[in-house]
Amino acid sequence: IVARFNLTKGKMMKFGLRVFADPDGNTADSLQIEILINEDGSATLQRNPIYIYESDEVMELRVLVDRSIVESFVQGGRHAITNPFCASNPQNMDRMGVEAYNDGV
Repeated sequence: IVARFNLTKGKMMKFGLRVFADPDGNTADSLQIEILINEDGSATLQRNPIYIYESDEVMELRVLVDRSIVESFVQGGRHAITNPFCASNPQNMDRMGVEAYNDGV
């Protein structure tokens, strides 16, 4: 999965992907991969600091999903994080999908 988000300098932004999203809207089994950018330009990927270059106009988030592992890469691998995942209701995993979101803060 590849998602690209336009950056607005000097503005707080929060966006990302929810993987293993239940089509019925149950968020208990989803994994949220979130990027938060503060007004001062500092940023985090799932609360881990990441660096944004002054020339970055688009934030690219690439996510590889397996049944038990989710790997996230920002800006072509400049930053990476791996999350183990275990659904509480594994028989529903084939129904689960991906949601992109932008909280617009």
